[in-house]
Amino acid sequence: MLSWEDSDTSVTSVPTPRQDGAPFTVPSGHAAAAPALPPVQAADKRVVNGHTDINQLAPFKYPWAWKYFLNANRNHWTPLDINMTQDVHDYHHALTAAERHVYENVLSYLTTSDILAMRNIGLAVMEKMSAPELQIYQA
Repeated sequence: MLSWEDSDTSVTSVPTPRQDGAPFTVPSGHAAAAPALPPVQAADKRVVNGHTDINQLAPFKYPWAWKYFLNANRNHWTPLDINMTQDVHDYHHALTAAERHVYENVLSYLTTSDILAMRNIGLAVMEKMSAPELQIYQA
């Protein structure tokens, strides 16, 4: 069984991340086989300006962020979790036109403000984070 600390001895040359942020280049003649990158080590992860693969979640350097993400997922529900049949019926048949108008305006206001907050705060902060466990919690 492999562990994160195992080194892959079959890889002879591993590129190191460029400090200028430019992407890796593949030498001509090697376009079909890009070099394998080493496994991400938790110690190499940084909150900001890290050079780790943001798509490789484990191993965690910040396990508290993963716990926050799991807890946040337990704090919401979807229509698949709750039967909304009675609510849909009440919306169409029990509410007056004025009550539906108020409901739709409040819902649209809250939805728009939530989207704006996420775009302005969440994305501005998230794009600077390089540790994937922090990005997934922020999303």
